[in-house]
Amino acid sequence: MTINISASLLKDYLLCPRMVHYRLTLPKGGIPTPDMLVGNIVHWTLEKYWKDINTALNFCLKECSDNQLEKEHIDKAVKCINSFFKNFQWLTSPQDKIEVRFKLKISEDVFLTGRMDRILENHTIVDWKTSKESPRNITYDPQFIVYYLAYKQMYGVVPSSVIYASLYDGKMVGFVSNPLLTNSMVSGIIPAVIENIRLERLPPTGLYVGKCFRCQYKEICHYELDSPKTSDRKTKT
Repeated sequence: MTINISASLLKDYLLCPRMVHYRLTLPKGGIPTPDMLVGNIVHWTLEKYWKDINTALNFCLKECSDNQLEKEHIDKAVKCINSFFKNFQWLTSPQDKIEVRFKLKISEDVFLTGRMDRILENHTIVDWKTSKESPRNITYDPQFIVYYLAYKQMYGVVPSSVIYASLYDGKMVGFVSNPLLTNSMVSGIIPAVIENIRLERLPPTGLYVGKCFRCQYKEICHYELDSPKTSDRKTKT
């Protein structure tokens, strides 16, 4: 069994290990939220049409329409595209690497995988975000720890910087490497995730800490968890 460990899988595991179970067994079974769709559309748009605002907006609006998004979410997508051209386009150049995929070997059948939105000519990693609120600190974010580690392994040097770029409010937040967190991720979190995937030890802890609201697998998870109770009721009747 090949196991691909991505930053998003690690974040899901830390929120609720059961999310990882569904990611692996039902990769297309989740129901994306409108905000997830907005994020995907904005990323597709900036991947293809980062040079021209009019072409970008036309493509974005078409994708929003095709995905039947409501006005609230269309407005959010449009705001993010406008924000890119107003606040961030000056950072970019034709020499940048766009949508850089990586698959780095951890062991014989385990790989660290992912995709960086953009690597600038000066070796800065930029990740576009569409959330309405920007974090004050991304040092603890598994995604940016993984990007930092992946870049170092891919290019033999550390990135000059890793940036969370908020397309919603135009803010940038820089990543500061913390050896304690990096070592914990490499020697603690990632090995634990691999072991628990192999043992199928992925309980629904999100139920107890209020994390179900943001899970795209919540409907199928709640249904499966409730099914034994439903069967018991029918049997007793």
